Amino acid sequence: MGVLSRLALAILIALVVAGGLGPPLAAPSPLRSPQGVYRGRVLEAGSGRPIAGAGIFMVWSASDESGATTPFAYREAQTDPDGEFSIDAAALEQSRPPRALPPQVWVYKPGYELYPDRDVRPAGAPATPLTQPGGVVQLIGARTNAQRVEALNDFVAVINRYAPTGGPVLLALIESEFRQLEQAHPEKPIVAGPCDVDPKNPPPLPPPKPPKSPEPGTYNPFEGRRAPYYGRVVDAETGMPLAGAVVVAVWTRREVFPFHAHSVFYDACDVLTDRNGAFTLDGRPIEASPPRGFEPPVFVVFLPGYSVYGAAGRKVVSGRPFIRGDSQAYHDVTIGLVKLKTREERVSALGGIPHGPPPEKIPRYQALMNEEYERLWPRRQ
Repeated sequence: MGVLSRLALAILIALVVAGGLGPPLAAPSPLRSPQGVYRGRVLEAGSGRPIAGAGIFMVWSASDESGATTPFAYREAQTDPDGEFSIDAAALEQSRPPRALPPQVWVYKPGYELYPDRDVRPAGAPATPLTQPGGVVQLIGARTNAQRVEALNDFVAVINRYAPTGGPVLLALIESEFRQLEQAHPEKPIVAGPCDVDPKNPPPLPPPKPPKSPEPGTYNPFEGRRAPYYGRVVDAETGMPLAGAVVVAVWTRREVFPFHAHSVFYDACDVLTDRNGAFTLDGRPIEASPPRGFEPPVFVVFLPGYSVYGAAGRKVVSGRPFIRGDSQAYHDVTIGLVKLKTREERVSALGGIPHGPPPEKIPRYQALMNEEYERLWPRRQ
């Protein structure tokens, strides 16, 4: 569940590539003279077999007086049956702007992992070795559909951030991988849940309130929290929308006993973000007849490969998740999830939903959690 919705997002992004979302991290030394032709071979890691049809993508940037960098040129090529490629950038580099930096290179082929990884810093791999004879790039095969989806999403995120434009090679590779994955993993219809919005009769959305500073001793974090709840989920680094993320709401009721009180589970539901990362969770039926001690919901947001937002989330050291907007009422919020870099971080992000809702109450969350388990332990029966 959610695989093809993220793929559709990738296609949408690729088709409208017209400029980076942010400056690339520059190579440390300036480009002192034209390098001429960049050439090499792309081989399969392990077997050493040449890979035909791999895309080579190079980006040139220049820095300003403040040290900020801006891409100014993009070139692409594709490997031949022997895995060889060539990009002649001599004319481009002869007319380079002041403070031009050496180009960075990415290599992508459907069915393989992106080279280098999205999280390599500086961004991309140095292209200088490709000006010498014998330059070789090795691609690692993506063994499962889940790994192929992740490689495709990483590739699209990299190109959107660093490439000033998208060419025919780039777009053709993304389209090809999308079609292959679509045939291998056809989209399943999503059964409407209790908190899904009827597209023919959407509810009015409560307007967000400006933040306020409550009087000491009067702060209630749930004040004004009422359905429907809505917002967007984005990549915390790039700001790109995350389609197919699950937003879970859990309602509780407060039980009071002599000398103590605690919250117990009352109800829960989940919804998925659309291709724009947007969601609306219509919990009005649950909140229509609240029991005694009824408490407003808490929220958890989850997408495989990203940090978890909410009570079930654990801290990650690779970035900063965030929530913006009217987070008190959960109206018109923007939630940024952090792309996790290692398997250990992804394992540590797995956790339970607070107050233990039954699995049948949150089927989308359960499906995505199972998907992440399959990624992390592909041999699990």
